[in-house]
Amino acid sequence: HKSKMPVICICNDRQSPKIKSLANHCLDLRFRRPGPKEVAIALRRVAKAEGYDADAPTLEKVAEACNADIRQMLNLLQMWRPRGANLSQADVTSNMVAAFKDVDVGPFDVAHKFFNHANASVESRLRHYFVDSSMTPLLVQESYLSVHLNMPPGMPPARQQMHTLQRMAAAAESIAEADTVGVRITRDQ
Repeated sequence: HKSKMPVICICNDRQSPKIKSLANHCLDLRFRRPGPKEVAIALRRVAKAEGYDADAPTLEKVAEACNADIRQMLNLLQMWRPRGANLSQADVTSNMVAAFKDVDVGPFDVAHKFFNHANASVESRLRHYFVDSSMTPLLVQESYLSVHLNMPPGMPPARQQMHTLQRMAAAAESIAEADTVGVRITRDQ
């Protein structure tokens, strides 16, 4: 039975046992990761469409630092959007120091930071999120109920339980809304 709507599956590890059983029923198309020069050309078009300019060596440096991960590069370019008309190599160098200080960490290393660093900057939280944007929300969802809440001073013990339940319900609703937004964003790409 053939589907009228194709199903497209993407993987990074073709040799994974999870993929082997599926691969027997698929058209296997292999792509190579684009090189920094190829990515720089595409990023330059994006920068121009956004109203600023960046030279090829600057964009190649971004591509190399991101290992040609297009999503991460677009996210960084959006966060680093220059105040002037140009994104310079000096801008990229200074921004990369902050953006890549967690380059050797995985999603299990950063998930707890969403809870333990409540006053972290948005840039820091985005950096932690993009360590693995598909796994991090799952780890947050798995962990949020075990977080110790700080109670307002002087709250009676009987009210503390209700306060805890209300905070948990609000967190669950925020996670569901974030998932809905994520699905809508990726659905149209």
